[in-house]
Amino acid sequence: MIDDKGFVKDEPIRSLEGSGSERKGRLQEKEPDAHLLGGSPAPGAEPERPRGERFPSVTDGLIVVGIFVLAGLLIPVLVGGVYAAILMMKGAPFAQATSEVYASLHNGAAMALSYLLQFLVLIVLTLRLRRRRGETDNATLLRFSMRRFNPALLLWGVVLLFSIELLIEPLLSVFPDKYIEMIESAVSTSGWGIFTGVLLAPVLEETFFRGVLLESLRRKSGPVRGVLLSAAAFGLMHIIPQQVISGFFAGIVLGYVYLRTGSLVPVILLHAINNCAAVVLSATGLGSDATLADLLGKGTLYYAVYLLCAVVCVMSAVMMNRSLKVAQQADSSGENAGRE
Repeated sequence: MIDDKGFVKDEPIRSLEGSGSERKGRLQEKEPDAHLLGGSPAPGAEPERPRGERFPSVTDGLIVVGIFVLAGLLIPVLVGGVYAAILMMKGAPFAQATSEVYASLHNGAAMALSYLLQFLVLIVLTLRLRRRRGETDNATLLRFSMRRFNPALLLWGVVLLFSIELLIEPLLSVFPDKYIEMIESAVSTSGWGIFTGVLLAPVLEETFFRGVLLESLRRKSGPVRGVLLSAAAFGLMHIIPQQVISGFFAGIVLGYVYLRTGSLVPVILLHAINNCAAVVLSATGLGSDATLADLLGKGTLYYAVYLLCAVVCVMSAVMMNRSLKVAQQADSSGENAGRE
């Protein structure tokens, strides 16, 4: 059953205890869904640790960042070295092999393989670290259920993501053009580039940032902080200032949708649609950094669309804030009940 704010709430079940008239109308309420709202564990489950002792601590966060950075540095070198060795074994000169490896790491199969291995290492080692810290429920983190898939929520997410991108355009325009060139070079329209950006990136990034990091942060700090901190990490991962800012706001939307559905499927789809739009803009010659002003010119239509986007963002922010407060209150109630 869904509560009035759209979060999961388990349906009451009729108690089988007693007999005859005692059974009539006798309901035994189940605890709220602990996965989404952070309630107390079910009877017979292992008691949850105090929040201050849960994963991730500051030290855990630094270790995860170190894993991400080292994997990002070492894996491309390893993949490139193996690829170069294979080419030279086939008779290619060193200079030619080096050139082909560089091109492949930038825009080919080696890039996709390096990206895949980097995130697989990150996810696996983070889960191992989490387990070493005493968190033994890793199996409940990665959920791909379609049970609560909501097309309307997905459509709302798409509209909101594009509205946010249009709304923050003036802010992003203050950064130097050299960062725009970096964004352009990061968006590839080659076959492997599209495969990486539209398929691999949404699946791997959402699995880590929402399926592992947000879930861990939510259980440690509650839904609101969990969404904000995981969104901040998601934004910082992109490094380029414009993408850091847009990634942060996108992370908030993706985190909210994840908490509403309890599934990675809708956020993977949202992420894929967002990345696909960047690829389409780049492929059409407009550039992935094309702005609303570039498309419409700064006339009446531009300001009307901009105002509409602002209204969508404000109304959505109010709705998300209200829903997350409800989730936070349920989370705090469940935590207090678990201590009694």
